[in-house]
Amino acid sequence: MARELRDGRIFAQGIATPMVAAAYILAQMTHTPNSLLSFTTGNSFGLHAAPLGLAWYEEWTLGQALLRWTFPQVVSELLPTLPITEFFRPAQVDRYGRTNNVTIGPCGQPQIRLPGCGGIADTTTYFDDFYLYVPRHSVKVLVEEIDFVSGTGHGGSTPGPRKLFTDLGVFASLLARWSWSGCIRA
Repeated sequence: MARELRDGRIFAQGIATPMVAAAYILAQMTHTPNSLLSFTTGNSFGLHAAPLGLAWYEEWTLGQALLRWTFPQVVSELLPTLPITEFFRPAQVDRYGRTNNVTIGPCGQPQIRLPGCGGIADTTTYFDDFYLYVPRHSVKVLVEEIDFVSGTGHGGSTPGPRKLFTDLGVFASLLARWSWSGCIRA
């Protein structure tokens, strides 16, 4: 994941995403020294990723902030105009790169209620540099059809995710043309 990051960009850090934080730390130490971090916690910009772990995360992001703003400012003014890179971790993803983080099961009778899409529904419509990651490659996550669309994929005006990272591989530009059935183990 760290290899995908380019210098001079702003890396958006979501809530409770230590795998992404590790990628940002590694990238900053190796090849992206001029990058900034945008923290969801505290709505702030910072120079460095927070240490891995959740114990001091909020104190870190607020304590070393270069700039703070309100959530409406983030969504409507800052993020659409800045060179942002972000990694999203969906509960489900289909071959078109559409994501679901809202509910599993039929719409009228959901089996599981998930945390929600947060900013994914907004940002996937205008980010041109975002990725998906799935820590456990499984048939429950990589599905032919998602149960609820909470993030757009390929098609329309959005380029969709650049790549999908799982513990079994990295899936690039094949997303819109490929069936998961050939790459999922039971």
